[in-house]
Amino acid sequence: MKLNFQTKNLIILNYNIGAGGKFLSMCLALNEYVLPMHKLFLKNKIDKHWPESRSFRAYESWMKMSEKHGYHIEFSHGDEQYGFNLDDDRSSQIKKANERFIKLTNQKKYFFCLTNHYYAMPNYDHFVNARNIMIHNDESVRKMRNSFDPAQKFNSEIIDDYKNHILFDISSVFDSESFFLEIKKTFEWLELKVPAYDLLDKLRERFVNNLKIPLKKK
Repeated sequence: MKLNFQTKNLIILNYNIGAGGKFLSMCLALNEYVLPMHKLFLKNKIDKHWPESRSFRAYESWMKMSEKHGYHIEFSHGDEQYGFNLDDDRSSQIKKANERFIKLTNQKKYFFCLTNHYYAMPNYDHFVNARNIMIHNDESVRKMRNSFDPAQKFNSEIIDDYKNHILFDISSVFDSESFFLEIKKTFEWLELKVPAYDLLDKLRERFVNNLKIPLKKK
């Protein structure tokens, strides 16, 4: 079995460093047919077909770890669960991709995610049918995390080259109703059921509270 670069089940979350792409991947993965970006969670979700409530408990417990340890703990960009990350180009992905990722590109039951930073977008251009989510309006989130770099900008001219994309306004996380409308729009674009409002809002609240936690261990 070979890597299927034509897969229509890949969701790529594109964003500036510190803008909350992995948090958004958790929200998407509340849906029973979207897989989490965590090796063990991913395996268990497939094996046990987690409902929304079980996915929520897993992601909430993961976010609580940041509070407990006093610094930001997050999923990898792909190394642990897929064998490669956003800095690997097409040839490196072919060499490094593990059996799990190859199988996912050849199935149609589940959506699966990759996180990507805008500087590395060309590394995933060969996934021509991927669903690209473009996170923007991220200044307040990145400033709260002390990860704001003026050199990192949202370039609408670049994203217009991606035919299958949707914008996600991450500044909506500061308001419950705005965030739900934004995430609802995204799920409708993916043609997936929108998870329960209360579960999404609890993840949103914890994410906002955790923005004050340092990104790295002191």
